[in-house]
Amino acid sequence: MNFIVKQLKESMNSKQKEECTRLLKPLCKGRADLWIRVTFVPPQVSTQICEMCEKQFPVTDLITLDCEHRFCKPDLQRRLTSKMESAYVSLKDLVCNRCFQPIPYEIIRDLVPKQLFQKYDDLLLKEVLNNQPPPPPMIKPKFKCEMCPFTFEDFEVRTLTNCDHRYCLGCLRKQFFETIDEEKELTLDSFFCKAKECGLPIDIALINDVLPPKDRDKFNELLNKRHFAKKEQLQLPAILVEDQIKEFEEYIKKLKNKLEDFKIEGDLKERVQVTITFFDDKVIKKLKKKLKFYDKVNEKTIKNEAPPEWGVFPESVRIVVLAAEDPKYQFVMTEFRKTCQNQIFSISEIQNKSLYKKYKLITSELIAAKKVINPQIDTTNFEKYLWHGTRQNNPELIYKDEAYGYDMRHAAVGSWGRGNYFGQTAQVSMGYLGYRNAQGNSILLFNKVFIGETVAGQGGLLKPPPIPGTNRFYDSTSNATMVVIYDVWRAYPHYIVEFR
Repeated sequence: MNFIVKQLKESMNSKQKEECTRLLKPLCKGRADLWIRVTFVPPQVSTQICEMCEKQFPVTDLITLDCEHRFCKPDLQRRLTSKMESAYVSLKDLVCNRCFQPIPYEIIRDLVPKQLFQKYDDLLLKEVLNNQPPPPPMIKPKFKCEMCPFTFEDFEVRTLTNCDHRYCLGCLRKQFFETIDEEKELTLDSFFCKAKECGLPIDIALINDVLPPKDRDKFNELLNKRHFAKKEQLQLPAILVEDQIKEFEEYIKKLKNKLEDFKIEGDLKERVQVTITFFDDKVIKKLKKKLKFYDKVNEKTIKNEAPPEWGVFPESVRIVVLAAEDPKYQFVMTEFRKTCQNQIFSISEIQNKSLYKKYKLITSELIAAKKVINPQIDTTNFEKYLWHGTRQNNPELIYKDEAYGYDMRHAAVGSWGRGNYFGQTAQVSMGYLGYRNAQGNSILLFNKVFIGETVAGQGGLLKPPPIPGTNRFYDSTSNATMVVIYDVWRAYPHYIVEFR
C-alpha cells in the first residue's frame, strides 16, 4: 500500500494523469465513496537572487560559477561581452565580480559571440606562451579652460575646489590682477568663478598660489583683516512681536552704517538662529542685551495668559478628552456636522501652555496696534475657528510643539504661496487628509486663527500684499473656502476631532 501511495504522489507531481488513474482504480473498486477529485499541482520551483542585478530568478535561469556565486544570464552575458569588446581586455578582467575568481571556460564559450570567443582563445594562448603585448602608451589628457577657447595639459590648469571648473594659469592671473586693480573695497567675495551660472567663491589657497609675490600685498591685507573677524550664532527669543522686530532691524541698520564689515545672516521674522560677523566684542554684547530685554518683557506679559478653566497641571502640554455633554464638545461637533456626517470617535481639547501664551501675546499686540491707528476699527471677526488637515504628517508635530506650533519653516507651498492653509469648513480640510492613527481613524485639527484684515488670495506670495494707501500689510488671504496665514503664532490648535 505504501508503495502505491508513493507512486501515486510521484504521478501527481509529474502530471502523469493516466498512471494516477490506473493506480486509483484498484483502490476504489466497489467503493464509490472513495472516489476523489484530484488536482494536479506542478512542483514548486525554488528561486535565488542574482548577485549582479539583485533580482529574484528561478534557479534554472541562473548560472552558478565554480565559486558558487550566481548570476542571471543577461547580466553575465552583458558584462562579459562589454569586457571582451574593450581594446585592452586581459584575463584578469574575466572574473567573478564578487570574489574575482576566473570564470570557467565553458561558460564564456556559451555566452559570448563566436568572434569575441576567438579573442578569448587568443588571450589564453598568449598567456600560455608568456608573450603578453606591451601596455598601450599613456595619452596625456588635455583640459579646456572655462574662459579662453584653448586646451592645456594638467600642469597648465588649476581646478577650483568649490565647483570643479578648470582655468588656465594665464586667465586666472588676468582675472585676479583686474579684480585687485579695479576693486576699491576688496573682499573675498570679489574672487569668484566666472563660469556660466556658477559664481561660487575661489579658494584662498588657490589665489595665493596663482598670484606672483609682488601682487600679494593687497590681497594679504585682506587676509589679515579677515583673520580677525569673528562669527557667532545668536539665538533669537522664542517670542518677538512685530514692533520689536522692526526696532531690532533699525538697530542693525545703524550698526551696519557705523561699523565696517558688520554682517547678519538669517531672517529675523523666522525667529530662529542668526549668524553675526563682527570685529568688536561690544557689538555682540549690545545685541544680546537688547534681545534679553525683549525676552523679559514678553515673558512677563504672557505669564498669566493661560485660560483659568484649564486649572493647574505640571506638564506643559495636556490632551483632555471631552465628554459628550461638555459644551465644548457640542460646539466642535456642531461645526463639524455642518458639512460632514462621518462617525465621530472622540473630541479632545489641546492645552499647550507655551503655544497658547504666544498666540495670545501676538494677537493682542496686533489688535492693540490696529486700534491705535484706527480707534473705530471693528475687531469682532478678527479671530475665527478654522479646520486643518495635515496630509501624511502626524498632527502631534503641531500641537505638541512648545516652540512654534504652525512653524513657517515647514509651511506648505500652495496656490497662494508659502503659508499655513486652513479650511472654512471641515469638508474642505478633509481633502487634505492622509494621516491615520493606530486605530485607522482620521484626524482634523480645529484651530483658533487670527485672520485680522484679509484680502483675496493670489499666487506666489511669501507674505500678504500691502494695504492700499498705507505702509502696512494685510494679515491673511482668504476666499469663501480657504484662509492662509503667513506668519508664526497666528493660529492655535485648540481641538482634535478623531473620526472615520
